[in-house]
Amino acid sequence: MKRAIAVAVAGLSLAAGSLALASPAEASSSQCQKYLKQKGYVVGPKVKAACKMGSSDSAMGKVVCKVKLNGIGVREGHAFKACELADD
Repeated sequence: MKRAIAVAVAGLSLAAGSLALASPAEASSSQCQKYLKQKGYVVGPKVKAACKMGSSDSAMGKVVCKVKLNGIGVREGHAFKACELADD
């Protein structure tokens, strides 16, 4: 029993370490993608690319994100919110 607990604790420690290693851009991009998925959109390569642009440090990243999402059929309000989430 003690061994099982030790293994479980070690596994949780590794999982927590993995989360800590994720870059902020990855986390923000995933928030954008998750939001769009919750709104019923298919999260494919084009959505992922747009969300990644929204999470970049470039001044135009958020604008490009919105334009790309609008271009693939994401409603204006949803694109705005998703790109805001990507920029957090």
